[in-house]
Amino acid sequence: MATQGRKSAKRPPKAVIITVIVIVLVIAITLVVIYFAAPNVWNKLTASLMGNKENNSNSTPKESTLVRGDGELQFHMVDIGQGDFLVIILPDGKEMVIDAGSTSGGSKETVLNYLSTIVDGHLDYLVLTHTDQDHVSYMDDILGAYDVDNIYMPALYATHSSVAEANIPASKTKILDDSGVDATKCYVDTKNYAEFYIAAFKEDCNIYLNLELNEDNDDTILDEHSVITAADNTYSITFFFMDLAFYNKSKFDNGPRKNGISPTMILEYNGKRIVLTGDANELNEPILTQKMNTYYGGVIDCDVIKVAHHGSHEGSSPEYLNEVKCEYAMVSCGAGNGYNHPRQVALTHLQESGVTTLYRTDMHGTTTCVIDKNGGLIFTPTNTNVSQEAAWVGLPPPTP
Repeated sequence: MATQGRKSAKRPPKAVIITVIVIVLVIAITLVVIYFAAPNVWNKLTASLMGNKENNSNSTPKESTLVRGDGELQFHMVDIGQGDFLVIILPDGKEMVIDAGSTSGGSKETVLNYLSTIVDGHLDYLVLTHTDQDHVSYMDDILGAYDVDNIYMPALYATHSSVAEANIPASKTKILDDSGVDATKCYVDTKNYAEFYIAAFKEDCNIYLNLELNEDNDDTILDEHSVITAADNTYSITFFFMDLAFYNKSKFDNGPRKNGISPTMILEYNGKRIVLTGDANELNEPILTQKMNTYYGGVIDCDVIKVAHHGSHEGSSPEYLNEVKCEYAMVSCGAGNGYNHPRQVALTHLQESGVTTLYRTDMHGTTTCVIDKNGGLIFTPTNTNVSQEAAWVGLPPPTP
């Protein structure tokens, strides 16, 4: 009996093979376009597939409209001792300085010498988050050395005697008069703030107040001065400010009230976000958390946070950190400072929120974070001989 030969497998029609190849190519091309043209969509897509960073809101997350840039963005957290001095070099060559203070470990020379190495004699943006000396001390020196186009400042009058002697034209300070802030409450009498105030209002530039002007209290829409966007739509800087009711609530006669007007700023480029906090604390963090949640439609997928108030116990609440989910944290604080910053409770909150890597100026010195053209993050600390185990050891409150 003849053995029956095995039937050969039937091949799919040629048309089916071509169709499958075309579909695969279309999907691949679409993914490449998303990666380069809409980096945030790409990040959210990959995060969703990997099950990372769940959104705890029922709202639809706000999608970024930015496109991918070809340059790099630099964020410098400069070691100024127990204070803040932050410099941002944007991909289009524009520069922003946020705060410049600290008479404990810092100096005018530190500030101006550092700026001279990366800034060309002209500043596009100068931002003062609040009036404490460790943030404002050398801002007037910057204004004396550089032409500044745009200043962001607290909605607070300076009432030190030196202001009257400076004879600032009333037309300059009219922005405060028109803002609605109560002059009997919204003022600071320190000489440090007065020196900045005088220099700012004598500068030929645009001045914006760190104040939410939205009369409808609609947090889905931000004021015009609350968003800076690149001309080529590659980066944005979004400010979340306190409103008039907060400013006019009571006098600014204590540290927490002054710290509480610090805005949160979210810097976005090539699918990465850096969160900047000033000295945010328990007074304003809950309010800003709600504003950010409403605007972005839920938890904000971020990457790097400049930790609030030098790692104080008064900031970095779990609620705030769960709203801006980050993997990296940067703390600006002075070695051996008398405030015992950063506090262990703040560092624990950071770790519990998902932060895995910490840089701090008291250990790492000046640290630069670069977002490159591919959306990569590159950290360059001055001192690389610091273990993460050591970096995460904070301090208890000072002994009474």
